[in-house]
Amino acid sequence: SEQQAMEFQQMHLALEIQNIELKLQFEEISESNLRLENANTKFSELAQASPTCYFDVSRDGTISLTNRAAEKLLGMSSKNLIGVRFGIFVAEHHRQCFCNFLDQVFNTDTEHSCEIELDTTQTTIKPTTMQLTATRSTTCLQCNLFAIDITIFRQSEIKERRDRERMQFAVCAANIGLWDWDLTTNQVIFSSQWKKQIGYEEHEIGNEFWEWESRVHPDDLGLT
Repeated sequence: SEQQAMEFQQMHLALEIQNIELKLQFEEISESNLRLENANTKFSELAQASPTCYFDVSRDGTISLTNRAAEKLLGMSSKNLIGVRFGIFVAEHHRQCFCNFLDQVFNTDTEHSCEIELDTTQTTIKPTTMQLTATRSTTCLQCNLFAIDITIFRQSEIKERRDRERMQFAVCAANIGLWDWDLTTNQVIFSSQWKKQIGYEEHEIGNEFWEWESRVHPDDLGLT
């Protein structure tokens, strides 16, 4: 009948409109996927070229992706690293710290950091201290882990601390009184030996310039 024909045409028109909408949605999704794929490709290229070691790591520490810097650090190819747990490269006394670090990363949405030493019993690894920084991925199945070699900085800190200790020992042994005057703040650091030489205990003299100035003979102030 004429009524049925009209209903059929309306249904056919509605289906055509729906098909057009689905086609537009499909094209939009395809374009989004292409943009995402291009972004992932660029990120992968940047990660591979980065001097910073990069890993994709699962909750149990299994490596699924590395860059060239990471391969160089651990002395293994990406092919041999994928599927291996990162924890085996961590020094035994720092493995619990690394496990706690991964737990923090996967249980929160924030960035976390920790400092570990690599296991030098692995024949390809030299003594290295690493600063690890990681964030959980959007899928929550992986985390993006960056590792920076801070060995030189830690060695410098140790050397500086030892040098200070040696200097302090030499100063104490020679009973040398030292003081250091910061002209920008007018603050002065007086050594314990200097205070003892003029008859005072450590707590009896502060870090102000007038502490020294008030103890100079008035006739000598002009010269000094």
